[in-house]
Amino acid sequence: MNTWTNSLKSLNQFEDIQAINSSRTYFDFYNKKLKIRNLFTLKINRMGHAMDPERGMLVYYNTFLCDADTTVMSKFVFNPSKKSWYKDTPKENEIYNQLKHKDTLTKSDLITFLVKGLSLINGDDLIDLVTNSSENLVSIDSYIDDNYNRINNSFRTIIDHSSILEIGDGNGFEIHLKWSSKNRDFKLESLGTNTRLLERKNLSEDDVTYITIHNVFKENEINNISVSYPGAQSDTPILPEPEMGRRQKRIYIDNVAIKNDTLIFQENKGRFRKSDIKSDVEKISEFKTDPNYKVAVKKFANDLSLNFDELIIGVGFGESSSMIKGLSDIGIDKVDYFLIISEDLLTW
Repeated sequence: MNTWTNSLKSLNQFEDIQAINSSRTYFDFYNKKLKIRNLFTLKINRMGHAMDPERGMLVYYNTFLCDADTTVMSKFVFNPSKKSWYKDTPKENEIYNQLKHKDTLTKSDLITFLVKGLSLINGDDLIDLVTNSSENLVSIDSYIDDNYNRINNSFRTIIDHSSILEIGDGNGFEIHLKWSSKNRDFKLESLGTNTRLLERKNLSEDDVTYITIHNVFKENEINNISVSYPGAQSDTPILPEPEMGRRQKRIYIDNVAIKNDTLIFQENKGRFRKSDIKSDVEKISEFKTDPNYKVAVKKFANDLSLNFDELIIGVGFGESSSMIKGLSDIGIDKVDYFLIISEDLLTW
């Protein structure tokens, strides 16, 4: 690994960190507010989806472009009028409810949103540390040192690859958290045995997606093209609104596969619930009824060099006692098949 890293560092084709200036990244030769020279800032646009893509960008910039004289600052903007920064986080509803009655944000709001959005361990300790400080540049070394081994990967990336975090409301109010750049080693053994192994009682959407690939597609010599597990989108979205540019909706299908000249789209849920399955039926049936979706499928296939004559659509889920009665009411005529996984996980 060291040889590989050193070989990359010796390349001359990397960008000049001082010239990467945009709405997301910029370089200050001197930041008057923080009184810091050579400050590189990366704005992270969302806390959901593991902070992608900025999380990877932060590692890249810090590892390959920043030298010892450069200070790296990560940045969040918690603008009350936008949802994108906290969308698809576990505490999305809590953040929304805290925001909806506020015209202005306080220091307490900003640090609370950080804790909730990134699901930080012992978050109340960090909130107390910041709110009890009279400074707007607050050292959080004590919190990091006490919790480093249990901090999640998103926040650990910020800690390991920057030394300041700016949090603002998008209207000029902001606070800064700082920490020392000392090496902190993650020690897995310090976590102890925190997870109990239990017998599974119900199918999840993850199960159905996994079973589809390994026990259905493979057994039938169907070639898997793309998979989108819950909370982890694939890299192959379908784009039915090209005229909208970057604002268009991106549709991710749970299982995409092909066999001979047949393209297969399958959406999944866990155990059967009528409303959930009906929603998936409505979503996936648009690929056979909406002209824009049909064009988008052809573009999708062309981009991946896939030749197909027919599109087959289906929905997968786990069986339940309410399944037989509920199937008649969810638009069964709109899809080509249902994949139903038995409760024993052994048959489909």
